[in-house]
Amino acid sequence: MKNPFWKYVLVFGLMSASWNAIWGIYNNYVPIFLQAGNPGFDLAHKTISFGFGLTPFWAGIVMSLDNFLAIILCPLVGAVSDRIRRRAIFILTGAPLAIMGSAILPTITYMITEDKSGDLSTLTVPFSLFILCAMILILGYTSASTLVSALILDIIPSTQQTKLFSYILMVGSCGTLIVYGLSGILYRINRIYPFVMGSLILLFAVVAFKLIIKEPFREKNPEIRHPTASRAAHLFSELGLLTRDERSSLLAMLGTIFFFQFGFAGFQTYVSSYALNVMKIPEANTIYISLAFMAGVLIMTVPASMIASRIGRRATIRIGLVSNIIFPLIAYFSPNPRLIFAIFVIFGMSLTLISVNQIPVIGGIVTSTRMAGKLVGLLWVTTTLSTLVAVPVSGWLIGLSGTNYNLLWLITAGTMLISFGVLFRVRGGEVQVAEFKVKESTQPIL
Repeated sequence: MKNPFWKYVLVFGLMSASWNAIWGIYNNYVPIFLQAGNPGFDLAHKTISFGFGLTPFWAGIVMSLDNFLAIILCPLVGAVSDRIRRRAIFILTGAPLAIMGSAILPTITYMITEDKSGDLSTLTVPFSLFILCAMILILGYTSASTLVSALILDIIPSTQQTKLFSYILMVGSCGTLIVYGLSGILYRINRIYPFVMGSLILLFAVVAFKLIIKEPFREKNPEIRHPTASRAAHLFSELGLLTRDERSSLLAMLGTIFFFQFGFAGFQTYVSSYALNVMKIPEANTIYISLAFMAGVLIMTVPASMIASRIGRRATIRIGLVSNIIFPLIAYFSPNPRLIFAIFVIFGMSLTLISVNQIPVIGGIVTSTRMAGKLVGLLWVTTTLSTLVAVPVSGWLIGLSGTNYNLLWLITAGTMLISFGVLFRVRGGEVQVAEFKVKESTQPIL
């Protein structure tokens, strides 16, 4: 392509669609597998799968255990990639692990028979294999997806970052909408098929990445030296070189993202449980709630960057947070199915205003591209830690309320309000003037 911008949009957009597909399917159906067989789950009798019979709290623990690995791996992968000046090698080794984990995971549920469904004491072997596959999936995802964002920060100047993330999100959302639409149909045929479809899309995205994208050449920075830089314990020593204002704003922005992700993580995990128990939707069709959400994401992808360019990135994030305070409260007090579908569309639009701008804000606070991997690693640690806390806490509160999944809306509104307050402590992070000019290596990425 003559203009490299669109090359990055298409390739990274395809990768975004593949990750969205895998995790959307995972987050929708895995909580059902974990809770099916529990007498307190599926009071509307819409579930057809056999499962492990966990309570909402313990299902949340299981859905969060794999995030422990991400907390350790994300900053380490980011720092190591900064040190060796290579990103693609992690992407091309991590993605196959995710492909394998996603494809194998649902097959294990066929080891559960009707008479053993819900009796975890008799399901030790399938449950252990199930957790192992989830860990393989998160290992591959964390290694690959973290460095995709860092690679974008490496090659795209500040003036183009929000625009690029918007278009990537648009391409990814289009693909995800198609996948979600097909998932319900495929699930009714065989619950393995949606997971395999996600794996095949990721495989195609990785092949396109290998053939089309060349990792940019980055020279060593002679201005920053540290006598112990070769030691793993000091991979993050360069963060100490930030100014006081940069550190303060960076921590505040990470805090904003933490509480924003907290409010989103509960629904991300329990959306299918909400659809089954509150909206009375059949198991296979619960994915259509996520489809409504992704429709909202698609609607707002391009406007999100246009709004940010006019009123600023932080102001755009504030609009998204305010919307995610008001509409969840409306949904809690008026749980009409048609209204809920509309609110999920708005929910997706509001979250897009935030997600499109969060990485560019961090990149604008700390302008050194040498630290891009570390910054993205810190972002992933923040979101992962938030999810790690949010999912079991949300499950615990749902259990205390008598399995009232409608409580998720109040949790979302409360944490978004906290995020809104923390954002006022962020300074900087707005667009910096630069030309769009990419320097690519003539060497293949591997």
